[in-house]
Amino acid sequence: MDNQMNNNPKASTLADVYRYIEQYESRLSKGPNSRTRIFYRGQSNYKWPIKAGVNRENVKVKEIDLLSTYKLDDNMTFFEKIAYIQHYYTGTRFVDFTVNPDVALYFACSENEDKDGSFYIWSYAPDSPEWYRIIVFEELLNLKQEEKISIQEFSEKLYENHKEIREKFDNVDDVSVTIISYIGYGFMIMPEEKEYENNIRLKRQEGCFFICGVDFGKQLKSHERWASNAGKNYFYPYKAIEPNRWNEIDEEYPWFKKIMIPKESKKDILKELKEKGITMEYLMPDL
Repeated sequence: MDNQMNNNPKASTLADVYRYIEQYESRLSKGPNSRTRIFYRGQSNYKWPIKAGVNRENVKVKEIDLLSTYKLDDNMTFFEKIAYIQHYYTGTRFVDFTVNPDVALYFACSENEDKDGSFYIWSYAPDSPEWYRIIVFEELLNLKQEEKISIQEFSEKLYENHKEIREKFDNVDDVSVTIISYIGYGFMIMPEEKEYENNIRLKRQEGCFFICGVDFGKQLKSHERWASNAGKNYFYPYKAIEPNRWNEIDEEYPWFKKIMIPKESKKDILKELKEKGITMEYLMPDL
């Protein structure tokens, strides 16, 4: 293992990975009330970017068609719907992460034996699935139009369709200036305990999801986010944008790290993980 978190960090054993995590944690300064958590992701090919399914070239079913097939009912939360679709289908703006490094490491090693794998570490403050941001994205996913829509139009839909939004915000302009601050970036959501209990695969993988933001077609300037201008911005509902940090690793930004898992080490790491009970059979009990 490299002694420092340098430009091309590598980890050849489970112990190497844990030492990287220990280094990473030592750099975090979290207060007693901080919501920041550390998330992990593994990919079996180091050259692959982190990409939402909706942006992959081989996706045949559009996100809106896929989501409309699985209508929410009184017994299914928004998070449960995401979890089901994400685990059994592709083509959405949801990207899997986990709070268990062993799980991410398994997915970094379990396929593409002839390719180096990637192990990602990211510190982020997740959102509660019941928070109003979930309402915003649920409405976003229900939009029927393919063309761009203004923040103003979208905010009017939210204000009209959801009592919770009307109770939280005084007017449509307040909705616009609030949602523009994050709708282009996306956010992480964590399941509640009951949602883990209802999904054995999700529970064992200790999974969560990042919901990618929408495409504004340009980089918004600060004044375009002001209350007087927020509603005038247009976005494309069915184009998802992954955070730049994921695929443009910046050593000056220490909170997102990509570690290479050499292809020669994958089998030995999988053996170590098996000794800890981390196997395909454990993580995918319904296959």
